[in-house]
Amino acid sequence: VCIFCSQNKTMQDVSLENIKRYYQELSGLSDEGWADFSQCLTIRLVKKGEIIERPGKVSNTVFWVEQGLLRDYQIVDGKESISAFFVDQTYGAVYDSFLTRQPSNYYVEAVEDSVLIDLYYDDMQKYYKKYPALERFGRKIAEFLFVFLSDRVHSLVNLDAETRYSKFVQTWPQLQQRLPQYMIASYVGVTPEALS
Repeated sequence: VCIFCSQNKTMQDVSLENIKRYYQELSGLSDEGWADFSQCLTIRLVKKGEIIERPGKVSNTVFWVEQGLLRDYQIVDGKESISAFFVDQTYGAVYDSFLTRQPSNYYVEAVEDSVLIDLYYDDMQKYYKKYPALERFGRKIAEFLFVFLSDRVHSLVNLDAETRYSKFVQTWPQLQQRLPQYMIASYVGVTPEALS
């Protein structure tokens, strides 16, 4: 059953052109290398509310969000604490678990019906050895995530709630209409009442 019936999207309709462009821009991978590498990618349709990663399990995939929106969160003292959103045309993962092969501390949940393109850990390792350009791609993704997380920690430690909210709006202006207020509040680090 297609969960995107209103959009008439099926697995066969999902194009790999966006992810291909992303890989080739960051790595310089040749068309031949891409044709080989792309055989290991898996397309997955995820329903709104579906949890694709859970605490206590090792994360085995990184995913490209072809279309949709997901959130990464923990339960802290009985409350959800959102640490990241994964939006259209970006990569997502519980990257620390994926890299270290240690159990995750996070949930990843679809906020909207989403189309993901998965890359499994074992396939990534195999293609890193086969195509050094992909190792360069992996390094650039890791550098991007390091900068993102460093900025996130800086914001939570050094900025007041109003500044964090302004930064959220500036970084993700399209998300205000796509997210419920309580999720934005959780990401900013305030109660929904304080946000309103």
